[in-house]
Amino acid sequence: MSKKSNTVDVDLYIVTLIDIMGQNDFFGKFPPITSYYRKTETIPQKECNKITSEITDVRKIFSCFHDGLYSNELYNYMITTWNDFFSKFQIEIRDSAMEQVRELKIETQQFSDSIMCYVKIPDGFPWLCLIILEGWMSILSVKIKDTLANKIPIRGAITIGYGWEIEKGNFYGPALATAHRIESQYAKYPRIIIDDCIINFLKTCKALSLPRLFEYFREEEAKVLFDPYNFIVKDFDGFNILNYLSPKIAVETNKLGFFEKERESVLECYKFISKSLRKFAKSNKNTRTPELQKLSIYYTLLEKYFSKNLPFWGINVSYDNSGNPTITKIKDFTP
Repeated sequence: MSKKSNTVDVDLYIVTLIDIMGQNDFFGKFPPITSYYRKTETIPQKECNKITSEITDVRKIFSCFHDGLYSNELYNYMITTWNDFFSKFQIEIRDSAMEQVRELKIETQQFSDSIMCYVKIPDGFPWLCLIILEGWMSILSVKIKDTLANKIPIRGAITIGYGWEIEKGNFYGPALATAHRIESQYAKYPRIIIDDCIINFLKTCKALSLPRLFEYFREEEAKVLFDPYNFIVKDFDGFNILNYLSPKIAVETNKLGFFEKERESVLECYKFISKSLRKFAKSNKNTRTPELQKLSIYYTLLEKYFSKNLPFWGINVSYDNSGNPTITKIKDFTP
């Protein structure tokens, strides 16, 4: 943000906001205040550690990616993940592109059970942020499965808007308000909503006339990100969402050597979803709270999303006569 006499210039930022779900249930287990003389109470350490470790882990994994921008780790990751794409470049062209990405200032901010990452879109070179956007989506496609498997799901939103830093690491502005509104009002269950302005941003990047040096680089990034088979798909309610069970993600994790770990997470996710749905079904319909009724609907939709994509991860589901599922991994499966 820069100041000019009686005006203030604000900048465009890409903002990712992640919320750890289920905190109200956890906080509801705290004892009521009975005395202001005794302020210390005890809570189960295992449960407390489980919650806080997820919060710190989400923050840490974003920080590791951001730190990688200033080392060779991200460069090596990009070369590995986009091997066919990068093989078309001379080494000096690759390094030049990555150097410009490293100049982007990415910050992580945490408040309560929410974590936000933001990056300023550089004047004249908005497409440089595509690598950051791809990185964030890759991270979230892994983490949303891990947290759901651990029964501490996350939801969130990615958007673009105006904002500024009040001080380093303290972001404020319409972009934050939009991300929070989408996450809190529309995400509702474990999913990451991709705001329409992100789609418009990707389309704009594809249409930009840039120097030949980066032309293919820019086009390939936008094409991969906008491929509905990969990172972004339409959900049942018309929102664009992060397609974290995409078969292409299964293929990429296999190339990088951790497909089995991811497949185990997908398996545990589906077990948790199925168990939750059976719990909802057994509950008394007349005594269900409005919140429980909503959760039943949302988890039914989540189950449909998983069922559609489980074959891409080599997971089979069969049901007995009572409708109870048996969930197994297909042996020797390669995505």
